[in-house]
Amino acid sequence: LNTVTGDGWDVAPEDLVFENHHWGLKEDAAAIVLSGGASKRMGRDKATMSVRGRPLLSLITDQLAPNFAALMVSGSRDKLACAGHVVEDLEPGRGPLMGLLSALRASDHELNFVTTCDAPVIHLPFVRLMLSWIDEYDAVVPVFQGGRPQPLFAVYRRSVAPTIETLLAEGARAMFALLDHLNVRYVEVDADWYDNLNTPEDAARFGRTES
Repeated sequence: LNTVTGDGWDVAPEDLVFENHHWGLKEDAAAIVLSGGASKRMGRDKATMSVRGRPLLSLITDQLAPNFAALMVSGSRDKLACAGHVVEDLEPGRGPLMGLLSALRASDHELNFVTTCDAPVIHLPFVRLMLSWIDEYDAVVPVFQGGRPQPLFAVYRRSVAPTIETLLAEGARAMFALLDHLNVRYVEVDADWYDNLNTPEDAARFGRTES
């Protein structure tokens, strides 16, 4: 909670964000972008491919960086040298669960918004709502149209890391294995802004739409 003293607000200028014609504060949370996938259906690396005239990863991180206290990209430092704080997997080649574990271990924040490098639209008002809805839950996971949860566009507590370690030791790799072991708040979302770019056709379609 920020307070007013005789000297003014106890807010550092770098913590202020101007969004939707209003001033606000950066979230006291980290944003994590998972970018270590094989991109088999795309046929090339998604993070570095050009969409709307710029690398897709940059399109995403530029939306996140001004609004979070910290930003991390999970992936290869060699491949993502210009991406800022890159966190490499503790054990490469073990899927998104390992990427999430590695980033959570590197995070200084209890709350962490997690997304992927193929989700180009970050609806920040909704992300802020997810952070506010965490309460006593381990995670907040949206359920978009079609009824399928999206564990890779969600909020997780850093304290779920030991659960992930246990699952990895048992051979799990997929994010859905994690949800079965957490106290999750599922939130149904009736919106059409969420998108995944999985194929060249997806990227071409998104590139043709207006920003």
